Amino acid sequence: MKQHQSYLFLLVVSLLAVFLYSCGSAVYITEGNLDFLQNQKVIKVKYQYDGMTVGKYTEAEYTQKEIQRLNAKEPGRGDSWIKSWRLDRTTLFQPKFEELINKRLLGRLEIKPDADNAQYTMTVKTVSTESGYNAGISAKAASIDVVILFTETNNSEKVVASLELDDIKASTFWTGTEFATGPRIAQAYAECGKTLGTFLEKNL
Repeated sequence: MKQHQSYLFLLVVSLLAVFLYSCGSAVYITEGNLDFLQNQKVIKVKYQYDGMTVGKYTEAEYTQKEIQRLNAKEPGRGDSWIKSWRLDRTTLFQPKFEELINKRLLGRLEIKPDADNAQYTMTVKTVSTESGYNAGISAKAASIDVVILFTETNNSEKVVASLELDDIKASTFWTGTEFATGPRIAQAYAECGKTLGTFLEKNL
């Protein structure tokens, strides 16, 4: 009887967690519509991080504090960290986003950074980042807020649609590599790609 009650309790908690998590992964159209996606086979993607905040700090403030903190622990450690912080965008975040969004689009539409001949371009603008933490005995998933801008490739001033995705959290952690910021944040970009891909697929 006790085992049955425990099972029901865990089931209810799990369902509630899924519900709350899905509520935090909504996509909002803030301008235009997605009619232009009809008959498109490929969309060019590019990324923008200018003006991003990290936690309660500007990115410049956050990175300066981290460099000083890590160098105080071990000379040169902060200098190595900032190189990884910048490189993680092209080696981790962007590939994860593209992998998951294309997986959700089921081959009906492809998102590619080198699709220069595509009629439309999608800009993924990161507005804010929460880097999370993994202290071994406790952890907090990373999360990001992003704005998605669709523009004409040959006229970047022509916005055809704008979307917002707020508080996109990494769906998993504890895989053994999330003691560094990069892998944690990369999982948030993976979740962003999955969420956005599912939303776009419904409008194809």
